Amino acid sequence: MTRDEIARNVLLIVEHAEYVERPYRLSGPDDLAQPYAAMLSLQPKPAYVWEGSRPTLCIEQVDVLRALNQRCQTADERTALISSILSPRTFFFFPEQDAQCAQVMAHALIELGAFDRLDEARFAEDPKWTAWGIFWQAVRVKLSFEPGWFPDSGLGPLLETVARMAKLLPKGPPPLPGISWQPVVQEAKHVDARLDAIKSTVSRVSYLRLRNMLQVGYLPEVDADRRLLLSRLQALGFSTELEAAVVEVDRQIHASAKGLDLKRCMELLRTVLERVTERAAEEAAAKKGTPLAPSPTGPRRFSECNNKLVSVGLLTTQEAEVNQKLGNYLAVAGSHALTSAPEQVRVCRTTVIEWSLLIAGRLQQFG
Repeated sequence: MTRDEIARNVLLIVEHAEYVERPYRLSGPDDLAQPYAAMLSLQPKPAYVWEGSRPTLCIEQVDVLRALNQRCQTADERTALISSILSPRTFFFFPEQDAQCAQVMAHALIELGAFDRLDEARFAEDPKWTAWGIFWQAVRVKLSFEPGWFPDSGLGPLLETVARMAKLLPKGPPPLPGISWQPVVQEAKHVDARLDAIKSTVSRVSYLRLRNMLQVGYLPEVDADRRLLLSRLQALGFSTELEAAVVEVDRQIHASAKGLDLKRCMELLRTVLERVTERAAEEAAAKKGTPLAPSPTGPRRFSECNNKLVSVGLLTTQEAEVNQKLGNYLAVAGSHALTSAPEQVRVCRTTVIEWSLLIAGRLQQFG
């Protein structure tokens, strides 16, 4: 796509933006009303971070922008997409929709990894601190309910961006007689409170990651790769059930008290590897113009998908052999063995995370 095509598509998407008061929902019976109340408080001690099953974002335009990003074939096209979202031209077309645009912009930029460019956003009436308040509140909501979009490498740039934004806020009236500046200063204070809440939430996310790493005994490099895998699965549009399975593996490992419980973790790991391989084969085959035939009986055979990854060039023959052997091992350990040992599960968890990360990463660059 050309830069002009990308810009026109962004304009069309933003034109249909609608503000969503509660942008997240759960697929199960749990209610997010109390978590929302805890998160929206501007002085939480400690800052609120959702630790349950991953909620679903209910902002259609963010989904469409994510899909547009998947259509971008080169790094230059993806950069052009981010620049189009940030362009004042995009939002000057719809001055009456600042609130909607701010919310969509915040979620989309984060999902595209533009943590260091959040303060470049501009609105129809700039500076318009009300829109800025909605924008940074959306950033905080994203961080509280979907921290998986924020890898450790993104938290530092996010804090630096927040610090730059704080310096832009007016602290008092300018020396201009006859102009009422109090409303502007008051709105700027609301923005500043949200920026402080983001800093507290970043600290909470960092603490939770450290706690989980120490309590479960994982290597920090592997845990960082796990979060990167989750963000890649989200960016590729893979099912939320697959992401939930990755999260559920860690929960079950931590809660397991006996080998039979750990055996269930092996079954989950096998499911993750098989579904990642299947979805990657479907996506890569479609991009190559050789789509897989529909499967009327449910999930495809693992070997079929593995072979397709070789035929389209996403995996080498040797890599596919390793992937197949890993899948076979997990099938035996998860389905036929009576129990599993903790070290066995941890080794398999690390291997499945790294192998799935390799496949998802290549799929993102495939085409």
